[in-house]
Amino acid sequence: MLRRKDQFGSIIEEFRNGVDDFIQVAKRDPKYADVTGHIPCPCGKCRNRYWDISFNVEKNLYDHGFMDGFTNWTLHGEERWTNGAYVVQDRAKGSKNPYHDMVMNAFHARSNLEVQEVEEDPNPLAKKFFNLLKNADEPLWDGCKKHTRLSVVTQLLNLKSEFNMSVSCYDRMIAIIKSMLPELERLPENLYILKRMLSELGLGYEKIDACPNHCMLYYKENSDKNVCLVCKESRFKPKTTTKNKDVPYLVLRYFPIIPRLQRLFMIVNTSKYMQWHADGVRQHESMMTHPANAEAWKKFNTAHPKFALDPQNVRLGLCTDGFNPFSNSSSPYSCWRIFLTPYNLPPSMCMKREYIFLTLMVPGPKSLGKSLDVYLQPLIDELKILWYIGINTFDAWKK
Repeated sequence: MLRRKDQFGSIIEEFRNGVDDFIQVAKRDPKYADVTGHIPCPCGKCRNRYWDISFNVEKNLYDHGFMDGFTNWTLHGEERWTNGAYVVQDRAKGSKNPYHDMVMNAFHARSNLEVQEVEEDPNPLAKKFFNLLKNADEPLWDGCKKHTRLSVVTQLLNLKSEFNMSVSCYDRMIAIIKSMLPELERLPENLYILKRMLSELGLGYEKIDACPNHCMLYYKENSDKNVCLVCKESRFKPKTTTKNKDVPYLVLRYFPIIPRLQRLFMIVNTSKYMQWHADGVRQHESMMTHPANAEAWKKFNTAHPKFALDPQNVRLGLCTDGFNPFSNSSSPYSCWRIFLTPYNLPPSMCMKREYIFLTLMVPGPKSLGKSLDVYLQPLIDELKILWYIGINTFDAWKK
């Protein structure tokens, strides 16, 4: 590694000239700079993982030097090494400045380990999901071009829900449909098998009992309690006979967000947009066209610079509102829904219904009042896991 500082701690002029040459090339060539003018920072701290404006990249290079392992430029124009030989396609011809070569090498290359990470296979969880999805998405019968098993069962399940169809009615309808299909059809024969097939895709929900007065959840350390610790209200309705099961007064339905956020990265068509908030093109720079342009977003980045460095980190917006499920203004019955929206996506996507995640469903009949925080506990727990620990997932776009 060539030195960047002299014995007095000052930046060597040749190194400075090499950095200047590198910045000019990186900004000029669209292969190296994105549409916003950001370029990967190859300093020893960022290691080409983070993109920034050229001024900050230059400062980082002076402060930290260059990442180790400047070996093979496969990601930026150089062919893979073969039997110890390699071909350089983009290096400046006739350059006599060793620092220029070193700087270009730093920007063009990553270590062999990093190259392998870019092209790695899905992790076990993602691989399991892809296999399940492949099996579920096979044709309804050999030669069928209009329907897959997954498309049919989701439509049938939606039909059952929309018309409040009983289980016996649904199973009878399936039996009739199966009798009309070819012999090698793959339609699940009843509702139980259908639900089991969909549950394996990992988008279920959790039931958590709650106090009817919205005082507490029977959750975690309180999951075995039968009486509210605040108002002393019973958890379960009175039984008419001893054989009846315990029926809670109120049940919260919680839809975990981690599996759904992982799906955004597992699907190519969405994973490539999960960095739009940082790299996307704004049509009007003077107008706020995305939450990323807002002062609140910028203030958050200032408060949490480590989180802001990686544009793949997910930004979420939360909203809630009550509604009357019976569409009757005279009825006091009130349900509450809590939604999350990933703001990484461009405006044309993040406000579409498929990217607005229903996270919590709080049933009535009483309104929540000021007790919304009680029901946010499972969501907050998941957000803490994501914030403090993180989740390993597979990016289908970057591999």
